[in-house]
Amino acid sequence: MRVGAADAAVVVVAPRRGRPTVRASLALGLASAAILLACGETRRPIGDECLRSEDCLSGVCSSRTCVAAPTLVTGAGGAPDEEEPRIPAGEGGADAPVDSRVDGG
Repeated sequence: MRVGAADAAVVVVAPRRGRPTVRASLALGLASAAILLACGETRRPIGDECLRSEDCLSGVCSSRTCVAAPTLVTGAGGAPDEEEPRIPAGEGGADAPVDSRVDGG
């Protein structure tokens, strides 16, 4: 007996609704990995080659190498001693003659 076009059964496959397929899970995982790698740190540690200071984690590029940031001096040495200025006597010191008088009045 021959089966004709009118006798053929049409089979409709409904998509699964419970879990995502393996292919969809793999695509989602690859997309997540690509996003994480794109957002990662691109600056280089101390000792690596650099072109600009923005390329280094320390923010300092010297001689095409990332170097440590210079130390900051925060007044650790204390205030300088108070002393008299060293002005020679001929150039306006306390013993120099007065050039002009102040007219008061």
